[in-house]
Amino acid sequence: MSKVYITGHRNPDIDSLCAAYAHANLMNLTNSENEYIAVHCSPVSDQVKAQMEAMGLKVPPYKKDVFPKVRDVMITDSPKVPADDPIFELVNRYSTGKPSVVPIYDGDKFKGLLSLDDITGWFLSDNKEEYRTYELTVKNILRVIPGQLIHEGRSDSVKGKLLVGAAEFETFCDIVKKSPDSILVTGTRKKILDHAIAMQMPAIIITGSSEIPDIDMSGFEGPVLMTSLGTAETIRRLRLAETIGSMMQTATQTIDIEELFTEGKKIFANSRIRGLAVMENGEYKGYVTRR
Repeated sequence: MSKVYITGHRNPDIDSLCAAYAHANLMNLTNSENEYIAVHCSPVSDQVKAQMEAMGLKVPPYKKDVFPKVRDVMITDSPKVPADDPIFELVNRYSTGKPSVVPIYDGDKFKGLLSLDDITGWFLSDNKEEYRTYELTVKNILRVIPGQLIHEGRSDSVKGKLLVGAAEFETFCDIVKKSPDSILVTGTRKKILDHAIAMQMPAIIITGSSEIPDIDMSGFEGPVLMTSLGTAETIRRLRLAETIGSMMQTATQTIDIEELFTEGKKIFANSRIRGLAVMENGEYKGYVTRR
């Protein structure tokens, strides 16, 4: 049901108010599809108020203007997305819907809008030629790859490049010597696993196995995880284990909930942003987009 406002002329006198009042009541009696509301768009004089009260009628509500406000077009039903969720969850979300912006939260606090440009920029930077350093947590790794933690590290956080242990052992040792701060992803290759433990690599993920290998992990400071997934799929998913919050590249522009809709259009016309966070007294209420 839509609200339809009915008003007489500006600077209303008694006939203007009564015409709006009567027409709204008639439409409510004859049309149940909408709610008709009598209003006036200019202040009412004391004399006119007295005349309305003498007839037992309330003066219709005062509506300052009939321009659409940001509150009239904003989106409010978008689900909250935790900033510390893995990017893998966001990818799955986009398989069912394609929002141009997503509201990101740090606990119950609004963090900002993640735009499609932020997401595209992250994937482009992730596919540059140079090796990337990833900041992951064991919790998020286990959310993106099915498996188990078989050895706890000193910290839940893991930072490093991704390295596949597929080379010959001597070649692997040379690679580790040049890049010891790498997260090892490998099958059950005992010599490679023993060397990774001895070199105290940040973390080890054993792929294609459901049986705990016979290796001594007692002195290893990093976490060791195991998955039945193959190495290639494990690597693909690990790249999506970083937090969603890490994708945010720019600060979110905001607009007040009472601003005119035309003001929002001006902001979009003069920028390349995809969404504006709608705020009311410093609190996030929703967002508007170019759509």
